[in-house]
Amino acid sequence: MPFSGKFGLTLANVKDLGYYAKRKGIEIKGISFHVGSGGNDGKVYYSSIEIAKMLNKGLQAQGHIANTIDIGGGFLSDERDFLKKVKYIKDAYDPKFKFIAEPGRFFSSVSQDFFVKVIGKKGWNNGWRYTIDDSLYGQFSCIPFDHCKPLWMRIPLKEDSSPRPRTKGLLMGRTCDSVDVIARSESMEELEVGDWLWFPQMGSYTNATANEFNGFPKPQALPVYLNTPDIHEFVDRIPFDIKVVEPVSSASLLK
Repeated sequence: MPFSGKFGLTLANVKDLGYYAKRKGIEIKGISFHVGSGGNDGKVYYSSIEIAKMLNKGLQAQGHIANTIDIGGGFLSDERDFLKKVKYIKDAYDPKFKFIAEPGRFFSSVSQDFFVKVIGKKGWNNGWRYTIDDSLYGQFSCIPFDHCKPLWMRIPLKEDSSPRPRTKGLLMGRTCDSVDVIARSESMEELEVGDWLWFPQMGSYTNATANEFNGFPKPQALPVYLNTPDIHEFVDRIPFDIKVVEPVSSASLLK
């Protein structure tokens, strides 16, 4: 999600800004940039830091302190994605500057999982349309506002040892808005009314941007404290006869 259309200064204007700030008695402490929320190209961090170092040196020549570089945020909680970016950030690191960051998403996205029920099902184009008990105006506001592509899993509330057929599927939100579509798939496990779907890592841009469109209240948040990284071990302790089955990534389903 690019921010340059709303924020920032062109490189050509930094020098003039430095002189203007000096005339007004304003001390510039450093350079801040943001490569875009959810960006996955680590090379952009490297090139941005190199530019920030160059600009800071120019501001220092004008008499500013300019010893800080803020590399922004947008870091995903996926460890592999994060480590790829860290490699490029370390390569561009210079101890002559103080580096800070804004890793809000990195910490918040894993702080909340979302469980939602299938409340409707009807035939659709040789497949099925499923209505779930939330919408793009609720916890899934992260999709239109932040281009989120959430993962999800089916959690049946009874033993289901036999595999279900695979069909085309459409997950729809509960509102009257025709664009309230959560995910599409050309081949997904058939769902039934009453099934629960589990969406992990739903802590970023969900509660914060949710509203009560069509009169639907926001879902209740239930605090759960875990000391194990193994979710299957956790599920085994829940007093329901449930089983985690088939992870499906809507990252490849959204069109």
